Amino acid sequence: MTQQDLVRRFINQFRRPFNQKTVCDMTDVPLRIVAGVMHKMLAEGNIKRICQDEEIYVYAHRYDFKLANALTHKLDFSKMECANLVKVISKQKIGNIRQLADIYGRSRQWIYLYLEAMASVKVIGIDQNGYCVLNPQNIPMVGSIVIKGILSELRSKAGIPPKQRAPYSPRKRMNQLEQAL
Repeated sequence: MTQQDLVRRFINQFRRPFNQKTVCDMTDVPLRIVAGVMHKMLAEGNIKRICQDEEIYVYAHRYDFKLANALTHKLDFSKMECANLVKVISKQKIGNIRQLADIYGRSRQWIYLYLEAMASVKVIGIDQNGYCVLNPQNIPMVGSIVIKGILSELRSKAGIPPKQRAPYSPRKRMNQLEQAL
């Protein structure tokens, strides 16, 4: 982890007001690196200055709420993560979950759960070309309703056939184990 990553991670998790000196003391990173990272984060809108007399900042998304859903075993759906997924889907042609997971840098299971939750409130949909954005204004509702298996229903409505999977063969696995011994 670089020093810039350390500063970004600290600022993202720190929920109290801070200044450059506070970040330097807490992370043990030189002031010039902290100043550069904070300048970038200020330009991106991730932090905001709350005091005009002194340079005091807060993390801009510290009050973003997460919805917990009993159906998904208390999985929290972050609005920021949903918005980032929508941006990726709208910019690129995404045909499958594996491709989206590679681009976004998360696991396929995590991507599947988020896509299922977003499809349940009609934020995303599936057409002949793959995933598409339907209504990004519904992002705050993600997680309020999660319909299990909605992605396979949307695929069949779009005319995309289900993938053929090879049948499970326990004998083949047992033969491989015997040969290894």
